[in-house]
Amino acid sequence: MSGKSKAICESNISVTTDGSGNASQDSDAPIYGQIMAIGFTKDTVNGGTTAVVTTKNAPVQSLDSYNVNTGNAMRYVRAAVAGSSAGDNKWCPFIVADTINVAVASGAASKHFLVTIYYIPI
Repeated sequence: MSGKSKAICESNISVTTDGSGNASQDSDAPIYGQIMAIGFTKDTVNGGTTAVVTTKNAPVQSLDSYNVNTGNAMRYVRAAVAGSSAGDNKWCPFIVADTINVAVASGAASKHFLVTIYYIPI
């Protein structure tokens, strides 16, 4: 490693549910990097609306699931280290090279929220 630090980048995903409370929105471009955190901004959501954040293509990685109605949040998501057992507390950041998808099933109807992916490019 050269000792140079890399700037943390962000990708904003604006999500609006339809009249049934469903949504599926992709990031504008694929993310190639280490996921550091996922931010949720509630905006007009006023009822239970669980945002499920995943990579889009196989193998799909489940990054986070959060009820946006709970309020604005910054969540530091991590993946379990391969081969670790329950209770080992061995975690590492997600590494992705894919489009990110945010999906909602049966959330608050016709409401908007924002998901921000913070990552270090690789």
